[in-house]
Amino acid sequence: MLYRNEATFQIALIARLRELGWWMVPIETRSTIGVPDIYCAKNGHACWLELKMIRPTDNGWYVPFRTGQQSWHLKQYRMAGDPVIIIGYYKGKVYSHEMKKLWRDHIIPYELWEEETL
Repeated sequence: MLYRNEATFQIALIARLRELGWWMVPIETRSTIGVPDIYCAKNGHACWLELKMIRPTDNGWYVPFRTGQQSWHLKQYRMAGDPVIIIGYYKGKVYSHEMKKLWRDHIIPYELWEEETL
């Protein structure tokens, strides 16, 4: 399925993961900069998901982070021990990356992503 924007991708992803038994909580906040898009949990495991429409570059996927997002993600990892999972979408394919560091120029090398099947 092709999605035109992050909002339509989010609706489809939430529906699919709910079918698979995940508790999905979309986060809508303007009060705290950098909070990920979705909180989810299943079988005693919880995580944060940040959805992005990524695009290829010569050195890796470009992720259009907004101001403060990478800092929030890194603080979550350092304080809780669990990384925010970046869910990238590009031309019908879904990729995931565990956010454990800041990325200069918003480019994350291809080899650090996993292609996902939903």
